[in-house]
Amino acid sequence: YQNEAQTLGSDLVATEEFEFKPGDVQDLKFALKPESNYVGVLAAYRQLEKANWRLVLPLAIKEKNELTVLLNQRGIELATPR
Repeated sequence: YQNEAQTLGSDLVATEEFEFKPGDVQDLKFALKPESNYVGVLAAYRQLEKANWRLVLPLAIKEKNELTVLLNQRGIELATPR
């Protein structure tokens, strides 16, 4: 995650970094750039090899995108809409 610009090159549109503690609930809103097609989420885990530490989510172009991402002991998950 420290070399995202080198890894993604011109495909990288923007980055944001947040820190969460167990039990935290955050409502985050982003104004995405028109050229954004995906949102990538990654998290650091003590046992990285046992966790699903990354998630790539496609975006609907020119539409409002609402996504709920869960960070738990198993890793990152996209929540099922209710």
